[in-house]
Amino acid sequence: MFAVYQATNIINGDSYIGFTSVVPTKYRWRSHIQRAMEGSPTHFHCAIRKYGVESFKWEILEEGWDPEIGKNIREPHWISVLNPEYNETKGGDGSVGIVRSEEAKKKTGDSLRGRKRGPLSLSRRNAHSIKMTGKTYPPYSVERRKRIGDGNRGRVHKKVLCPHCGATGGINCMTRWHFNNCKRKPL
Repeated sequence: MFAVYQATNIINGDSYIGFTSVVPTKYRWRSHIQRAMEGSPTHFHCAIRKYGVESFKWEILEEGWDPEIGKNIREPHWISVLNPEYNETKGGDGSVGIVRSEEAKKKTGDSLRGRKRGPLSLSRRNAHSIKMTGKTYPPYSVERRKRIGDGNRGRVHKKVLCPHCGATGGINCMTRWHFNNCKRKPL
């Protein structure tokens, strides 16, 4: 399942059109807000920081079942029809389609050149990786793992039947993954 959505700035009318295969779309919207607050330099995220989250109206333009069609056909269609101001690409490609000027490339390179790595330098990261190989988290003792296993043994999980294809499975997995994605579900 996919959705093509539009975020419109209610102050100046500028908009952004995006695609997501994450349903419900509120998680994708939260992701935009989080990236904006982390300092992402895209036009859309800069606008969220400048005008505030409450200055944007979010709406779904289109929903469908095939994410590839949504990403490669429907999102570019809506971008070409509505010509949103905050989109930096023609859609379907994420940030891959952004073309940076030579000046921008030089500025980024100069700012990163000569920087010291943080406290986890390459040798320290490699040593940490070797040290952690084979460890599980949380590092429970053998007795603790046995008690957890004994406590879960014999638990009865509720099984459900898909009304579309007849598949059975645990209620949590079927609800989360199967029901909305069942290939036999009528459109």
